[in-house]
Amino acid sequence: MRLPGAQIGGNLDCGGGVFKNPAQKDVPESGKAVNAESAEVKGTVFLSRGYVAEGEVRLQGAQIGGDLDCSGGAFKNLPKRNSPRAAKLLMPGRANVKGSVFLRGGFTAEGEVGLVGAQIAGDLSCSGGTLKNPPQKDVAQSGYALNADQVSVAGSVFLRDDFTAEGQVRLPSARIGKNLECSGGHFKNPLKKDLPESGDALNAGGVKVGGGVFLREGFTAEGGVLLLVAQIGADLDCRGSAFGVLNAQDAEIGHRLVMNDMQGVNIGTIDLRNASSDVLIDDEESWPAKGKLLLDGLVYGRISVGPLTRKHASSGSRSNESSSHSLTASLPRCYANQEMTGVPDASSTRWKSSGGRSSPGFGATVCTL
Repeated sequence: MRLPGAQIGGNLDCGGGVFKNPAQKDVPESGKAVNAESAEVKGTVFLSRGYVAEGEVRLQGAQIGGDLDCSGGAFKNLPKRNSPRAAKLLMPGRANVKGSVFLRGGFTAEGEVGLVGAQIAGDLSCSGGTLKNPPQKDVAQSGYALNADQVSVAGSVFLRDDFTAEGQVRLPSARIGKNLECSGGHFKNPLKKDLPESGDALNAGGVKVGGGVFLREGFTAEGGVLLLVAQIGADLDCRGSAFGVLNAQDAEIGHRLVMNDMQGVNIGTIDLRNASSDVLIDDEESWPAKGKLLLDGLVYGRISVGPLTRKHASSGSRSNESSSHSLTASLPRCYANQEMTGVPDASSTRWKSSGGRSSPGFGATVCTL
C-alpha cells in the first residue's frame, strides 16, 4: 500500500488488514508492505486488531495527530543473508506523534522496530509485546530488536509485564519525560563469539528520564544493561531483578538507588563508578561475587535504615553516621582480608581509590565483598 505524502483528515484505519509484500531478489518494488512516508494524518493510525504485515511498514517523517496503535499487530520482516532489502518495521524516524505509540496487547515483530528520533507526545507502550531480531552472523540489519536512539517521549516508556526482546533494545540519548518502566520485562542478547551486535540487552546510555527507571519485579536481562551517564530524576530501582552486567558509570540518580532483593546468584558485574544518588538502599545478598563490584567515586547522600542496617549497626564501620548499611558493614571484613581496594573518604560518603589492587580488565578499584 502506497500513501507517501498523503493528507488524511481523520483516521487511517488498517485494523485487521493483511498486507504482504516480502522482499524478493531482483524485484525492485518488493519488500514494502506499507509506505506512508511524510503522510499527514489528523487522527489515529490503526495497525492493530489482527493486523498483519510482511515487509517494511514505513512512516518516516509522518505527522500523526492522534495515536499510532499497533496493539495486537504482527509485523514480519526478519532479515536474511543476502536479503535485497533491510528488514525494518514501523520506522517512524523523525515522525511526530501527538498521542501515544502502542506496541502492546500481543504485538509481535520479527525484524527491527525503528523509532530513531521519533517525537511522541504521549507514552511509548510495549507492555506484553514480543520483539525478535537476534544477531545473526553475516546478516545485515540483525541484532536490534528496538532501535529508538534519540527518541523523545513526553510521557513514559513501558517495556514491562512480560515484554520480551531478543536482540538489543536501544534507547541511547533518549529523552523520557516520566518513567522508564521495565518491571517484569525480559531482555535477551547474550554475548556470543563473532557476533558484534551481541552482548548488550538494554542500551540506555545517556538517557535522560524525568521520573524513575524501574528494573524490578522479575526484570531479567541476558546481556548488559547500560545506563552510562544517565540522568534519572527519581529512583533507579533494581529490586527483584537478574542481569549479567549493570553499567551505570557517571549516572546521576535524583532520589534512591535501590539494590535489594536482587537475585545475587544471577548478578554479574555491577559498575557504579562515579555514579551519584540521594539515597542508597541495599542488602548484602544482592551484591555480586568477589571482584565484580566497581564503586570508585560512588557518591550517595544518605543510607536508608532497614532490617539489615539494624543487624549490622554494631559493627561501627562508619563513625560519622548514625547507622550503617550492608556495604559499609562489610568494610571491616574487607580490610581484614586485604580485599578492599577502594576506601570510603572519612569526610564524605564518597568512595575513592586507595592505590590498591585493580580489577583485571577494568583497571578500576573494587571492593570485593
